[in-house]
Amino acid sequence: SNRTAVMMNFQNSTMLDGDVDNIDALYALGMRSFQLTYNFRNLVGDGCLERTNAGLSDFGVEVVARMNDTGVLIDLSHCGPQTTLDGIAFSKHPVGITHTMCHALRAHPRAKTDEQIRSCAEKGGVIGMIALGYFVGPDPGGDTTIEQYADHIEHAVNIAGIEHVGVSTDYPPQGISPWATYDEWFVPRTGFFKPSYELRWPPWIPELDSTDRYRNLMTVLDGRGWSSGDIERLLGLNWLRLLGDTIG
Repeated sequence: SNRTAVMMNFQNSTMLDGDVDNIDALYALGMRSFQLTYNFRNLVGDGCLERTNAGLSDFGVEVVARMNDTGVLIDLSHCGPQTTLDGIAFSKHPVGITHTMCHALRAHPRAKTDEQIRSCAEKGGVIGMIALGYFVGPDPGGDTTIEQYADHIEHAVNIAGIEHVGVSTDYPPQGISPWATYDEWFVPRTGFFKPSYELRWPPWIPELDSTDRYRNLMTVLDGRGWSSGDIERLLGLNWLRLLGDTIG
């Protein structure tokens, strides 16, 4: 319909401050999705960089139930392995893993295993493939290519099915290279994330850092024999279905 939509969300659940009723208050203000955890432990559960792997707390199970009842999309992108599986298992509705990659291709704390991808799909959810170079490319010494990004997409589709995989970026629409610098943007990030994040410069995939990113991706997938219908599902129809099933 040639319109742009913006959905209010959070990358953590610390804003709940231990009170599940705050979900209702935030929903009234327009919030429609949030991640159960960011990288570290909070009152809901363990994040992907936490030393332990405890999964959801009792409060976390209560939060999942209230999100289901209120109509808030559960996002498991930065959750730890057990928190991810618990979030899927305890949810009555489909969930989203909005920006991640395949652990089978890139062993990384932010990646999801085949088991997690399959479980999300079996619940009716959607897994978004992230387009940051240091998350996608397995070689720390080389530049990540759009072909490697397509490899993650195809692996996820092989595990989850074409109805359960989508695209994502994890950076602004204009890309990273037009504004981010090594000293002012990248270096501070190296002090915020653990070494296991394996940050590297430049962080972008050149063909996906421009506003033509998905046109470039369509060319790659077309060359791999993808049908136009499957490309449309990947580029947005799967996300629209998930949003319809969760936030209405």
